[in-house]
Amino acid sequence: MLRISSILFIFVLFFSSCEKQIDLHPENSEEKIVIGAIFSDLSPITSMSVSKSKGIYDDILNHPKINDASVKIIDLNTNDTINFTSNNDGTYSTTGAGQIGHHYRLEIDAEGQHITGEQTMLPRVSLNQVKSFPVEPNSDKYYLRMKFDDDPTTTDYYLFLCYPLTNQDDDIRIIVRSDLLYNQDLGGYDIKDEIFNKNEQWLVVLFHIDRDNYNYLSIMNRAKNSLVNGAHPFYGISLGNPVNTVHGESVLGYFVASPVGVSPILIGN
Repeated sequence: MLRISSILFIFVLFFSSCEKQIDLHPENSEEKIVIGAIFSDLSPITSMSVSKSKGIYDDILNHPKINDASVKIIDLNTNDTINFTSNNDGTYSTTGAGQIGHHYRLEIDAEGQHITGEQTMLPRVSLNQVKSFPVEPNSDKYYLRMKFDDDPTTTDYYLFLCYPLTNQDDDIRIIVRSDLLYNQDLGGYDIKDEIFNKNEQWLVVLFHIDRDNYNYLSIMNRAKNSLVNGAHPFYGISLGNPVNTVHGESVLGYFVASPVGVSPILIGN
C-alpha cells in the first residue's frame, strides 16, 4: 500500500493547487524536500514518503530519497505520538491509526528542516459499491460507477485510489472529485475519464478529504494526465509559489488525514 505516495509525489513537483494562472519561477527552482503523507484509520493504507525535488536542468528520473528523516504524527486530542519507521526507500510506515474527529499534527525533521502540517480526520464516507459498465456495447473497455453515501447538507471532497490487483506493475489510478457531481438518483457518480479492461481486478479506496487537499490533488492529477511518454516540459521544477498542505522553509507536499472506505471490483462482472 506504500505505493500511494510513490505515485503521488511525482506530480507534486510542478503545479500549485489553485485554479488561477500559475507563474513559473525558474530562479526559485532550488532543491526542496517533497512530502507525500496519507494518514488513515487503517495502518496498511497509511503512507508517507520523504524525498527531494530536482532542478530545472536535471533529468526527471531517480529523485533522491531521504531515508533518515524523523517522522511522527501527534494526536492533539490525546497528546499521543505516533512514530514512523524508515523503510530505507524514501517511505515510512507505522502501526498506528487515526480516529475520526481527532486533530493531527505531522512533524518531520529532515536535512535541517522542520516540516509540519495539521489535519482533522473527517467523518467516514461508506463506499457502498463499485460497478463497471462498458464504454460502448460489446466493448472490453469499462468505466466505473462509484456508489457511496454523500451528505447533501455539506460540501464534501473525495479522493479515490484504485490499486491494481491483477497486474501490480500497473499504475495506481488517482481520481479526485467534489460532491457537486454527485447524482442522488445513482447514489454516486460515474467516472468516465479512467478506462479499465475487462477481467482486471482492482481495489478501490475512498478518502474523505478537505478543500485544500482536493485543490492540490486535483491539480496534480491533471498534471499526470498531461504527461507525454512519461515526460512533462516543466517536470522537476520546484515552483516558487505552490500552495502546499505541509509547511516548511523549503518544502513541497501534502498531508491527508482521512478514514477510508474500501471496495474490490472485477471489471466486467
